[in-house]
Amino acid sequence: MYGTEFRPGKDALPIRTRPTQRALSNQSANIRRDTSSLRKAIAHGKVSKHSLPQKPPPTAYLPRHRIKTVVRMLPVLPHHYDRAVSWFSKLRTLPLSGCVHRIQSQEVRVADPDRIALEHPEDCYRLLLDRMPSRWESGMTRRDLGTLRRILTHDIAVLYDAHVPYKLEIWRLFTARIKSRSMQSYVYKPWINTFDYDIDPQDEDIQWADLKESVMKSANAQFDVLEALVELVTHPRTELRAHLEPNAVMDLLRVTRLGYRDENLVTRGVSTYSTKFGRSVVDKAANYLFTIIPRTAPQHIFETVDYYNTVAHVLQLADSTPATESVEPAQFLAIRALLLAVYAMLLVHLHAKTIANYHSANLVVLEEEDTADNYTGVEQFRLVADARQRLADAVDAVYAMDVNVGDAVRVFIQKPKGVSQLKVPLLLELYK
Repeated sequence: MYGTEFRPGKDALPIRTRPTQRALSNQSANIRRDTSSLRKAIAHGKVSKHSLPQKPPPTAYLPRHRIKTVVRMLPVLPHHYDRAVSWFSKLRTLPLSGCVHRIQSQEVRVADPDRIALEHPEDCYRLLLDRMPSRWESGMTRRDLGTLRRILTHDIAVLYDAHVPYKLEIWRLFTARIKSRSMQSYVYKPWINTFDYDIDPQDEDIQWADLKESVMKSANAQFDVLEALVELVTHPRTELRAHLEPNAVMDLLRVTRLGYRDENLVTRGVSTYSTKFGRSVVDKAANYLFTIIPRTAPQHIFETVDYYNTVAHVLQLADSTPATESVEPAQFLAIRALLLAVYAMLLVHLHAKTIANYHSANLVVLEEEDTADNYTGVEQFRLVADARQRLADAVDAVYAMDVNVGDAVRVFIQKPKGVSQLKVPLLLELYK
């Protein structure tokens, strides 16, 4: 305690002063003396422990208002209804770290036989992608995503060990924001509510260990992409050092809203190639090529350079992947030919002195009577000529495989003179 000293004056205001060392020693001695006397009295049976005043129990935390819950109706097929109810009921018996729903009374099925009534708190149910940060709004950090990944992978292992086929789709993953035990920060936890209803848990031939490994691998690949997206937002950069899985990148870029620079950065972070991924890159680059307008002088466009670097990176991945390793070699060669076509057109846009047509129409001619005078330099002309030659060889390889993947539409390649009618129209059929 602090002592109080009064000085004479007009108002006689008290002044707080520190007690002396002697006063503190006397207080400690009195406390020890009182405590030792009480212990002796209890030891000799003169005072009962139960007669001493007891400490009041800690007051439980009572919310000021009742937590409001809402009911979400989950549509299921009639022949999957019993299977879904059994899985949702089983979740509450498993040692899961994520959040599980409470199933309402089965009487709801009488009114709505094709949907399951799931109950959850109103303020703790939000899509994961809606919590991602952007250039203008903060959101989950990389540390939050790491915690969510650990919780989800733990629950996936528990679910598949219990023969519950959980199906992870990041764009449909709902999360809850819950205060941690220390009450100093928030923890994000997943809602476990998506399953693969095509799997029959009674089938004895199902390899649950292989399924668990596949789902966990897919989950880690998707979280790698999410962490890369958060890194781009929080620390803008010109290149991204990552080893991302192509299908995970393709799926997430389809459902997120990013600028072309961030999309291309994430695409250049992919370290392996797949045919679907190559086709998605072709589509994005082709959509950009359709927007370029004619010009009468050389022009350096940063967007064109960015798309060129991205297509060149994906084309390098495709060249390092043998067609024999693909599930469909013919489809592999067809998409590679499209990548070469887009690559050649971007080179022309970068180095040609003039562009005459709208929408990049007839920009590349396989049999070209072009000269270096039409480009900004001799070296640039050689790059374009080499890209045309690679494209012509790719078209011949596709024709040799006798590929037929769709209807003919207008693309950017002009039919050369003196070339067989079957080569270029075949490439036209590849782009739909």
